[in-house]
Amino acid sequence: MKEKFSARRLCRAGVIAALYVALSYLVQPFAFGAVQMRLSEALTVLPLFFVESVPALFIGCLLTNLGGLGVYDIIIGSLTTLLAAICTYFDKKQISEIFYRNNISHSFQRLCRSVRVFAVGR
Repeated sequence: MKEKFSARRLCRAGVIAALYVALSYLVQPFAFGAVQMRLSEALTVLPLFFVESVPALFIGCLLTNLGGLGVYDIIIGSLTTLLAAICTYFDKKQISEIFYRNNISHSFQRLCRSVRVFAVGR
């Protein structure tokens, strides 16, 4: 039986969260603001391969959003990434094509980001 909690999984989750933050701050002028372009969103494909990446992406996004647009960005943006990671994780069991899996979670993220940007702009 597979071990549910191990030091390897904990370390992998920490590295994923740190990578999310580092990639976001690498393109800081484009990662924050009304229009956001984050390289770190490419990591949302990781739940297809590692279950521990789901909370890691959430924590990484939460830490990144602390320097973002405020409360809306912290709460809505982090929950959007969490829900997208969960959708990606569960999609791997039901859908066989990788391209289609990614489109579902990324479409969900785009929708939530649009709502958040609209709410902040008001």
